[in-house]
Amino acid sequence: MPEATAPEGKYLESLLVDYQQGRDEERHFSILQGTVLTLCLGALSLLGALVNEVAKGTKIASAVLVTAPLPVIAILAFLQAAGTMAVMRSFYLRALEREIRQRLGAVKDLAAYKGLKPFTYIELLNTYNSLSARGGRTSSFQQVMAVMVFVILCLVFGGLTIFLGLNVPLPWRLVMLLVYGAAAIAIFSETIRSNLGGRKIFKRYVEATASRLAKDLYPTEIGGKRAHLGRLGTYLALPRPDDLAKAIYVVMGAFFGWLAVSSNAGPPARAYGPSLPEIAMFVVGVELLVYQSRYQWNDIRGVYEDRSAPLAKARRRLAGDESTINTSVKYSLIIMLVRLYLVLWIISLHWSPAPRFSFSDQILLISIPAIYILAVLYEWVRARMRRSEESGTRDFRWLLLLVSLGYPLRFGLGWAAVGGPILSTNFVLAVIAFAGLGLGVVTLTWVLEGASYITSAVVDGPDRRYTAADAIRRKPHLLKLLEVSGARTRVQEPLAGHEVDGADLKLLQEVRWSMPSAWRLGAALWVLCISVAAGSLVGLPPLVPWQWGLIAAAAVLLPLHQRGGILPFLISGVVLLSGFSLTIASHWSGVAEGDLLLYQLLAVAVLCLIQPVFYLFFYASSYRDTRDGAYRLTEGIGKQAAEAGRWFIGARST
Repeated sequence: MPEATAPEGKYLESLLVDYQQGRDEERHFSILQGTVLTLCLGALSLLGALVNEVAKGTKIASAVLVTAPLPVIAILAFLQAAGTMAVMRSFYLRALEREIRQRLGAVKDLAAYKGLKPFTYIELLNTYNSLSARGGRTSSFQQVMAVMVFVILCLVFGGLTIFLGLNVPLPWRLVMLLVYGAAAIAIFSETIRSNLGGRKIFKRYVEATASRLAKDLYPTEIGGKRAHLGRLGTYLALPRPDDLAKAIYVVMGAFFGWLAVSSNAGPPARAYGPSLPEIAMFVVGVELLVYQSRYQWNDIRGVYEDRSAPLAKARRRLAGDESTINTSVKYSLIIMLVRLYLVLWIISLHWSPAPRFSFSDQILLISIPAIYILAVLYEWVRARMRRSEESGTRDFRWLLLLVSLGYPLRFGLGWAAVGGPILSTNFVLAVIAFAGLGLGVVTLTWVLEGASYITSAVVDGPDRRYTAADAIRRKPHLLKLLEVSGARTRVQEPLAGHEVDGADLKLLQEVRWSMPSAWRLGAALWVLCISVAAGSLVGLPPLVPWQWGLIAAAAVLLPLHQRGGILPFLISGVVLLSGFSLTIASHWSGVAEGDLLLYQLLAVAVLCLIQPVFYLFFYASSYRDTRDGAYRLTEGIGKQAAEAGRWFIGARST
């Protein structure tokens, strides 16, 4: 060994001390493994005893049976976490061994064994224990033992857990499958990752540690990865809070279906009436689970175009930058599948006196393929337009048709869930009416979204000319809608001195829209069909003021007050409401006999006024207004809840 200088000797001594501490931790880990194995065997024994009692017929609460395997999962998760740390420690000690051998200079083989060098103990053990073939031949015995441990664990723990699951009700069984299945997959995948991909893990954490060493230890503002995880968690909990407003169409379908069945306006689709909790869970399943999962899929496909949108932060879509977007997509896919799985859990609930698989359960199950088939067609057309960065007339019309169908689909699901008569002319007319309503709402939303890309506006006589940012090419349907509707828009650089923030433009008040615009056609279709079908929808068949519906449809198409066009919508709503009022007055003796008169009259008023009310909302709003509303509401509710909590504990309000 060459003579070392004083600093060199101290450095070598520090390496040896560090190596000794690592070896001590290795010995402690071996002791920990034995202890945890003993605990695991004890927990499995207790689990086996519980299984034995269940097999004897002993009555045990379902909650006890469901949670009994949790201690074993906790022990296995702890053991795997310690195992991953052991892998990290192994790589670090191997690096130390190589550094020490280098500092010692020309290291000879040990005299007792040719080819065996000192400070290679960890390397030797790692060669034996490694499940990968990198750096040498893997021990086949070690592979067999590892497979045996995994198979035995699956047979014993999995078998006991499955037996307990078979002895609890179906909803609990599905909960067990989700929780224990996810836990088993997570533990197993982490085991594979840490054993077969240990080098990648160690490299990633070495790089992360180097970055941390460059920073001080003072407190820092929450940001970076933690802030990203917070935004991602908020998104995954509720991807599109503003779209929850569309749940009103499911509720309307259920409400009108209930009126139709309760007033004997048509034969019910099932023999019993659904309870309020059953319908509430149905709405939760459709809106919070199926549709929100569908929105997640839409955001995954459009993740890059959403990031380039003018109000990307206000839209609050899938969070992430170049370094985190893959993680965001992965977690979003997982939660998307969990949402669809929870639909099965809702279906598993038993609503007495309904059968196990009730009619509303069938409709909820049908909603998954129905919603996703429509979504696939929509995404297919959008993909065609996105690739070419332009919107052909044919693709644009197909896109309008597909997005319009989402509204009657919601209405039809709610209607069918309560047993409303589906095979009827009036239901078909209602579906067409809600397609018209959907066409109006969607195109108005898109007009305001398209306005958010506007960067400058120039007054040109009675009209205005607009320029839009190049990012709008990623959403060519917005540019196409602005063009065909009369908003003269070109994609170019902003005009100096005429810059505007398009997100704050109330565009419906500024433009002389073409006749007839898509939302006016949708409104005309709505009032015409509702004038014929509304009576049967609310359980009052004599009410068919179709002549007034024709007048209302003609009114909404009149070229009156083109800048904004608010007057035709108000005239149309007043005409339709007047027609129903006069018809009700002429049939009052027959109408007043029902027990549901108040609900029926309220429903008629809603059907008459919903279209102009929606238009007034969009007329008075900018795109920023429509995006911020739901979030301000949820934030306000959160603040009020926090204030209530502070009041409860006597804390001072902030």
